[in-house]
Amino acid sequence: MTPRHQAGTWVGVGLIAFGAYLPWVASNPFASPDELLFRPVGLDPGFEIWGFLLVPLATLACLGLLFQVPWINTGMFRGFVGATAIVLATSFLVEWGIKGYFIAGIGVYLTVIGGIMLGISELVRMTGSTLPKRLHTLISEQFV
Repeated sequence: MTPRHQAGTWVGVGLIAFGAYLPWVASNPFASPDELLFRPVGLDPGFEIWGFLLVPLATLACLGLLFQVPWINTGMFRGFVGATAIVLATSFLVEWGIKGYFIAGIGVYLTVIGGIMLGISELVRMTGSTLPKRLHTLISEQFV
């Protein structure tokens, strides 16, 4: 793995772990105080929702990169971590959305961005960094 791909992987895994730690639910600043009577799960760190699953997965991916553990230091495992982060955070984002008394917090967005970064980094690494060249070739063949 080249240092450039490794940096993208580290940033993606770090964003997943940091996003899973931050709150996944925030009170809507436009809701009146009378409407905010109950306190849903998730106003504290994201461990209350899906962070309890994402932080250990991100930690395993970091340990695999750091210590070169064979069964963890694979593109398939890191791709699984990124896909899991994207699916869990996006499903939560669709459920809570941006309307209502409580809305999705910053942790959800960081987790999605980290999952996308990790997925793109692994996709570029697996394709051997020739993806832009292939796209250029396909486009030039279509329009010439």
